[in-house]
Amino acid sequence: MKPHNQSRSVLILTVELLLTLCVCIAIAFANLMVEQNQAAKYTQAAAVDYRHLAEKYLSVFKVLTVPVEEKIATDPSFDEMQRWLQAHENVFREAVDKDVYDGFAMTYKGGYAHSWDYGDYSKYDPNTRPWYQQAAKAGGEPVVVAPYLSFLGASKLKADQGNHHDHCPEIF
Repeated sequence: MKPHNQSRSVLILTVELLLTLCVCIAIAFANLMVEQNQAAKYTQAAAVDYRHLAEKYLSVFKVLTVPVEEKIATDPSFDEMQRWLQAHENVFREAVDKDVYDGFAMTYKGGYAHSWDYGDYSKYDPNTRPWYQQAAKAGGEPVVVAPYLSFLGASKLKADQGNHHDHCPEIF
């Protein structure tokens, strides 16, 4: 092969390689744009679904607070309020949906009153929790807090058989 033909072949091969590389980059970029658009649509749909779930949960929570507010109006002691909440645990669970319900809790007369009857919460300080701090800033308005995971002891998880749903929005 003549040197001129050889350099021409190298030039053609180089141009072909560059064109192939450019086409590959363009295809990869186009695919990335498609994936980015699909991810944005999915994220937007998930946000709408979450907002609807939170709105439904909030409306149920508001209904549950009516009898609680009526009980508070009678000015019960902390222990009486705690017993009343625990006596209403099944009613609350059925009203909300047992697959979503995660207990009713509130600060009351310096303590942490809750509807469930397991665990020792005598030293629990909700003031340190992000959900409590957000609720305190809301000035009495309900606040929907992003889902978060919390720790339950193995005995509670086993006894509960998966009924504790930390993936649901919390409302305070």
